[in-house]
Amino acid sequence: MGDSSGSGPGQFKTPIDIDEDESKQKVYVTDIGNNRVESFSSNGLFAGQWGSLGSGDGQFANPGRIAVDSAGNLFVADFGNNRIHKFDEKGKFLTTCGSLGSSNGQFYNPAVMTVAFPQGKVYVADTGNSRIQEFANDGKFTNSRSSTSYFPSAWPSNINVRKKDSE
Repeated sequence: MGDSSGSGPGQFKTPIDIDEDESKQKVYVTDIGNNRVESFSSNGLFAGQWGSLGSGDGQFANPGRIAVDSAGNLFVADFGNNRIHKFDEKGKFLTTCGSLGSSNGQFYNPAVMTVAFPQGKVYVADTGNSRIQEFANDGKFTNSRSSTSYFPSAWPSNINVRKKDSE
Protein backbone atom coordinates (compact mmCIF):
# COMPACT_ATOMS: atom_id res chain seq x y z
CA MET A 1 0.00 0.00 0.00
CA GLY A 2 1.48 3.33 -1.06
CA ASP A 3 4.97 2.00 -1.83
CA SER A 4 6.52 5.29 -2.92
CA SER A 5 5.98 9.02 -3.05
CA GLY A 6 4.28 10.31 -6.18
CA SER A 7 1.01 10.83 -7.98
CA GLY A 8 0.60 7.45 -9.69
CA PRO A 9 -1.92 4.78 -8.69
CA GLY A 10 -1.17 3.57 -5.16
CA GLN A 11 1.30 6.37 -4.49
CA PHE A 12 0.98 9.20 -1.96
CA LYS A 13 2.38 12.71 -1.66
CA THR A 14 0.98 13.48 1.80
CA PRO A 15 -1.35 10.82 3.24
CA ILE A 16 -3.33 12.47 6.03
CA ASP A 17 -5.96 9.97 7.27
CA ILE A 18 -7.02 6.36 6.93
CA ASP A 19 -10.18 4.37 7.69
CA GLU A 20 -11.25 0.80 7.13
CA ASP A 21 -14.48 -0.86 6.05
CA GLU A 22 -14.06 -4.19 7.81
CA SER A 23 -17.17 -5.75 6.26
CA LYS A 24 -15.88 -5.13 2.71
CA GLN A 25 -12.21 -5.58 3.65
CA LYS A 26 -11.19 -2.22 2.18
CA VAL A 27 -8.91 0.54 3.41
CA TYR A 28 -9.31 4.18 2.35
CA VAL A 29 -6.63 6.89 2.53
CA THR A 30 -6.96 10.64 2.02
CA ASP A 31 -3.94 12.16 0.33
CA ILE A 32 -3.77 15.92 0.85
CA GLY A 33 -0.80 16.26 -1.53
CA ASN A 34 -2.70 14.70 -4.45
CA ASN A 35 -6.17 15.98 -3.39
CA ARG A 36 -7.71 12.53 -3.66
CA VAL A 37 -8.88 9.39 -1.91
CA GLU A 38 -7.24 6.03 -2.64
CA SER A 39 -8.70 2.63 -1.86
CA PHE A 40 -6.86 -0.62 -1.18
CA SER A 41 -7.80 -4.18 -0.36
CA SER A 42 -7.19 -5.19 3.25
CA ASN A 43 -3.95 -6.87 2.14
CA GLY A 44 -2.66 -3.63 0.58
CA LEU A 45 -3.44 -4.04 -3.13
CA PHE A 46 -4.40 -0.82 -4.93
CA ALA A 47 -8.14 -0.84 -5.77
CA GLY A 48 -8.89 2.67 -7.05
CA GLN A 49 -8.74 6.42 -6.56
CA TRP A 50 -10.90 9.47 -7.04
CA GLY A 51 -10.79 13.22 -6.59
CA SER A 52 -8.67 16.07 -7.90
CA LEU A 53 -7.87 19.66 -6.98
CA GLY A 54 -10.89 21.92 -7.37
CA SER A 55 -14.17 23.07 -5.91
CA GLY A 56 -16.66 21.01 -7.95
CA ASP A 57 -18.56 17.94 -6.79
CA GLY A 58 -16.06 15.26 -5.83
CA GLN A 59 -13.09 17.64 -6.00
CA PHE A 60 -10.95 18.67 -3.03
CA ALA A 61 -8.81 21.48 -1.70
CA ASN A 62 -6.95 19.65 1.08
CA PRO A 63 -8.98 16.55 1.96
CA GLY A 64 -8.60 15.64 5.60
CA ARG A 65 -10.41 13.17 7.81
CA ILE A 66 -12.20 10.23 6.20
CA ALA A 67 -14.87 8.06 7.84
CA VAL A 68 -16.88 5.06 6.65
CA ASP A 69 -20.50 4.52 7.71
CA SER A 70 -22.20 1.18 8.33
CA ALA A 71 -23.45 1.04 4.71
CA GLY A 72 -19.92 1.47 3.31
CA ASN A 73 -20.35 5.11 2.26
CA LEU A 74 -17.40 7.44 2.78
CA PHE A 75 -17.40 10.92 4.26
CA VAL A 76 -14.42 13.16 3.54
CA ALA A 77 -13.69 16.49 5.21
CA ASP A 78 -12.70 18.95 2.48
CA PHE A 79 -10.81 21.47 4.63
CA GLY A 80 -9.98 23.99 1.90
CA ASN A 81 -13.51 24.09 0.45
CA ASN A 82 -15.23 24.15 3.88
CA ARG A 83 -17.49 21.16 3.26
CA ILE A 84 -17.98 17.43 3.75
CA HIS A 85 -18.34 15.10 0.74
CA LYS A 86 -20.21 11.79 0.74
CA PHE A 87 -19.22 9.02 -1.71
CA ASP A 88 -20.25 5.43 -2.22
CA GLU A 89 -17.64 2.70 -1.70
CA LYS A 90 -16.47 2.94 -5.33
CA GLY A 91 -15.96 6.71 -5.17
CA LYS A 92 -19.17 7.85 -6.85
CA PHE A 93 -20.05 11.31 -5.53
CA LEU A 94 -23.37 11.27 -3.66
CA THR A 95 -23.77 14.62 -1.90
CA THR A 96 -22.04 17.40 -0.03
CA CYS A 97 -22.87 19.45 3.01
CA GLY A 98 -21.53 22.79 4.16
CA SER A 99 -20.04 25.94 2.72
CA LEU A 100 -17.91 28.77 4.08
CA GLY A 101 -19.61 30.64 6.91
CA SER A 102 -20.68 30.62 10.53
CA SER A 103 -24.40 29.79 10.24
CA ASN A 104 -25.76 26.34 11.06
CA GLY A 105 -24.56 23.88 8.45
CA GLN A 106 -21.66 26.11 7.38
CA PHE A 107 -17.97 25.66 8.23
CA TYR A 108 -14.76 27.52 8.68
CA ASN A 109 -12.06 24.84 8.38
CA PRO A 110 -13.83 21.54 9.08
CA ALA A 111 -10.72 19.70 10.19
CA VAL A 112 -12.06 16.40 11.43
CA MET A 113 -15.28 14.41 11.59
CA THR A 114 -16.59 10.99 12.44
CA VAL A 115 -19.66 8.86 11.74
CA ALA A 116 -21.56 7.32 14.65
CA PHE A 117 -22.69 3.70 14.40
CA PRO A 118 -25.27 2.39 13.73
CA GLN A 119 -27.43 5.48 13.07
CA GLY A 120 -24.89 7.13 10.77
CA LYS A 121 -24.96 10.65 12.20
CA VAL A 122 -21.98 12.71 11.05
CA TYR A 123 -20.19 14.84 13.66
CA VAL A 124 -17.87 17.58 12.39
CA ALA A 125 -15.29 19.57 14.38
CA ASP A 126 -15.76 23.01 12.82
CA THR A 127 -12.45 24.36 14.08
CA GLY A 128 -12.69 27.93 12.82
CA ASN A 129 -16.11 28.39 14.43
CA SER A 130 -15.15 26.55 17.67
CA ARG A 131 -18.07 24.14 17.55
CA ILE A 132 -19.19 20.62 16.80
CA GLN A 133 -21.92 20.25 14.18
CA GLU A 134 -24.14 17.23 13.69
CA PHE A 135 -25.62 16.12 10.36
CA ALA A 136 -27.97 13.33 9.34
CA ASN A 137 -26.44 10.69 7.08
CA ASP A 138 -28.02 12.41 4.04
CA GLY A 139 -26.08 15.62 4.79
CA LYS A 140 -28.87 17.65 6.38
CA PHE A 141 -27.86 19.79 9.37
CA THR A 142 -29.43 18.64 12.65
CA ASN A 143 -27.61 20.24 15.61
CA SER A 144 -24.68 22.35 16.78
CA ARG A 145 -22.78 22.44 20.06
CA SER A 146 -20.77 25.56 20.72
CA SER A 147 -19.67 27.16 23.94
CA THR A 148 -16.54 28.66 25.38
CA SER A 149 -17.07 26.26 28.27
CA TYR A 150 -16.49 23.36 25.83
CA PHE A 151 -13.52 24.98 24.08
CA PRO A 152 -12.11 27.57 26.51
CA SER A 153 -8.69 28.06 24.92
CA ALA A 154 -8.46 25.93 21.78
CA TRP A 155 -10.26 24.92 18.64
CA PRO A 156 -11.80 21.46 18.56
CA SER A 157 -9.21 19.41 16.71
CA ASN A 158 -10.34 15.81 17.04
CA ILE A 159 -13.60 13.96 17.47
CA ASN A 160 -14.49 10.31 17.77
CA VAL A 161 -17.69 8.43 18.54
CA ARG A 162 -17.36 4.91 19.86
CA LYS A 163 -20.08 2.32 19.56
CA LYS A 164 -21.18 0.81 22.83
CA ASP A 165 -20.26 -2.84 23.32
CA SER A 166 -23.20 -5.17 23.85
CA GLU A 167 -23.62 -6.34 27.41
